[in-house]
Amino acid sequence: VTGEPRAFVFEARLGGRVYEDQGDGNGFVWYTVTGITPPESVYLIGHIAPPYGGPATSLLQLTLESPSASRTILKVSDSLFGHRNDTAGYAANLEAIDPWLAEVCEALGRDDLLIVTGDHGNDPTTPSTDHSREYVPVLMAGPRVRAGVDVGTRATFADLGQTIAANFGVGPLASGESFVEAIRVDHP
Repeated sequence: VTGEPRAFVFEARLGGRVYEDQGDGNGFVWYTVTGITPPESVYLIGHIAPPYGGPATSLLQLTLESPSASRTILKVSDSLFGHRNDTAGYAANLEAIDPWLAEVCEALGRDDLLIVTGDHGNDPTTPSTDHSREYVPVLMAGPRVRAGVDVGTRATFADLGQTIAANFGVGPLASGESFVEAIRVDHP
């Protein structure tokens, strides 16, 4: 998409888009409406492309609250299931992402490295609705990624950054220990 957007459009209907309108009804689509719970919530899914920091998938819940006649609060939550202790929703969301993830894996180029992780752990089966795990998953895929490798419990999340830097030949970074030699089939 080129040019400056003329408007930011939110189509508040099932299948609707949240997009940057270029003046002709078209433009970069940030999110698609995947669910509506009238009149409280709208659920969105967005696929972020590589030029914009992806590939990544983002899930949002927009909730309107009216604590008084003169005030409305828009709450944006990117924690739809884990923070809500919704085990079934959590599982269904993972299943919904699977087909898209398979497409991403098929499209990976020879030197690409896909990493699926999180910024914190959250177990929807615990009583807490806050962060319930200190550790996060690190799932890696790509044509040159060795299958079935367990990189163990890392000392720091910086190890992932160091691994990415080593994979693309832009390191070393100030912190972290790379595990690229363990995961790459043909690391130099």
